[in-house]
Amino acid sequence: MKIFVTEATEKVGSCFVPYLLKQGQAVRIIVRDTGHAYTLKEQSLV
Repeated sequence: MKIFVTEATEKVGSCFVPYLLKQGQAVRIIVRDTGHAYTLKEQSLV
């Protein structure tokens, strides 16, 4: 299942997305600032 998260770098999304990634879920995100999204991308590659 793919999970789609809007504003993934905001308060709730920034905690929820890493949690999903640790569980091995496929996550797609929308962010306003791509600079903040790099840490999420790095976590998905681990």
